[in-house]
Amino acid sequence: QGKYTGDTENISLSYSKNKLNVFASYYHNHTKSYQSEDDNFDECKNPDVWQYTVYMPVNFSNNSQEFSTGFDFSVNEKHALGGQYQLYTVNADIDFPVYSSSYFDGAKYDTAVSQSVSKDKSSRHLANVFYNGEFNEIYSLRFDFDFFKNRNDKDQHVDETVNSVQVTPVDIFNQTDYDLWAGKLTNSLKSDAGLVEFGGEYNSIAGDGFVRSSGYTENSEFTNMERKAAGFANYSHSLAGVNLNAGLRYEFTSERFTEGMAQTPFIDRQYSDWYPNVSIAGKLKSMDLSLAFNKRTQRPSFSQLNGNVFYFNRFLFQKGNPYLNKTNIYEINLRIMRAPFYFNAGYSYKKNPVLWYFEEQENNAVILSTYANFPKLQEFNTTFNFNHKIAFWQPNYTISLNYPLFSAHYDGREVKYDKLNYLFTAYNDFTLPAKFIFSCNFIWQSDWQYNFVGSKSYRKLDVGMRKSFFDNALRLNLMIYDIFDWEKYQDFMQINNLRWRVNKKSETRYVTLSITWMFNNYSKKYRGGSAAQDDRNRF
Repeated sequence: QGKYTGDTENISLSYSKNKLNVFASYYHNHTKSYQSEDDNFDECKNPDVWQYTVYMPVNFSNNSQEFSTGFDFSVNEKHALGGQYQLYTVNADIDFPVYSSSYFDGAKYDTAVSQSVSKDKSSRHLANVFYNGEFNEIYSLRFDFDFFKNRNDKDQHVDETVNSVQVTPVDIFNQTDYDLWAGKLTNSLKSDAGLVEFGGEYNSIAGDGFVRSSGYTENSEFTNMERKAAGFANYSHSLAGVNLNAGLRYEFTSERFTEGMAQTPFIDRQYSDWYPNVSIAGKLKSMDLSLAFNKRTQRPSFSQLNGNVFYFNRFLFQKGNPYLNKTNIYEINLRIMRAPFYFNAGYSYKKNPVLWYFEEQENNAVILSTYANFPKLQEFNTTFNFNHKIAFWQPNYTISLNYPLFSAHYDGREVKYDKLNYLFTAYNDFTLPAKFIFSCNFIWQSDWQYNFVGSKSYRKLDVGMRKSFFDNALRLNLMIYDIFDWEKYQDFMQINNLRWRVNKKSETRYVTLSITWMFNNYSKKYRGGSAAQDDRNRF
């Protein structure tokens, strides 16, 4: 319960007999929330200076459902197979007016009021099957296969007046439809010399979509085709208390984007790369130590790639960028653990990171909210954690530090963004008489800088009480989030000739009551895995 009432229901069932485990679950969520946003833009195009003020009180409504079912069957002690199906649907509505004023060289240019209603419907289907087989004490095999289908329809209607005069309404309809097929085969050889795993995977992604608009934005349509083939090998071995792991992965990817009914290619590229990883872990007296290095890739999400358009007013649009390229990430991490303390230090180098920013259009005063690849982004990070029970008090305290290294152009000069950021979290559980547990959780985020986007500090305090009954079968949990309504966002950006500032207040203070009944020790047994989890996450 916040400004509006929301509800979530979930039921999970499992049935086991002999070698068969069958399971099913259903999840439903309905939420409605409010957010106010106050934006200011300064756009300097010598000799012209444009300024915009935008105020948006936004109502969000979301209704989502998820259904899943599957089975896991042991043919015998050495062989197992199974499959599962998941369906996830979302109906989301965004309803908001936009009050905006624009200024040209310090003089008021116009005042506009628009009323926007957006409806977003999406569905996702996932089918997964697996087979695990142990053929002898040395050799085993694993196969996973995925089919994933994602469809999204977004409809937006905007009524707008400029200087109190009604202008042509804006209607925009976006549709995207994607299919993903993926298979992964892993072979394992186990001996006294260690474990060797090798195999390959292949996936295919095919998508298409279109934008239909009644004004201010162009009609368009596209197709997107991706193919990825990969081979990998990994070696792990334990010797004298030291665990060594080393692996190498090779990927070959082709991408093809077309536009228009004639499907004219505007991107047709292929690339391949090697991705190594190595780690070593062991004990030094009473400390657990590990050191790891890896190189991995991160591809743009499909919402970042597609050309779907969202209209705020005549000067402000939101759109994806199909020209985005992948990001290669190099990481090194050191971990030290000695109860009750944990320490982690890491460094990452991102080549061609995908970043969100505002882009100025050359021939008019329009500002586009979009994404682009930037040359590089480096980060140093460290985390220190203390977690130890003291009588009836269970504290769990964490301090995280992040130091980015990034530079970009603003106002004709190169600006470095290297502010130290820190986050402090204090989670406290107190065991009271009759086994009631009182929680008091505090978060402090410092002034924060990540690339050219920054944010002012904020804090929040959550409190709650929970209790279990009937031998832990019935569980009640009452939580109050952001009890003092402290959490708010003051963000800013400086890029090229544009400066942006925003004050945003979301509905962060609300109360939840969770009631859980365990009829039995629910145990879903499913030994399958995704053949393309990284690509599924892009949706």
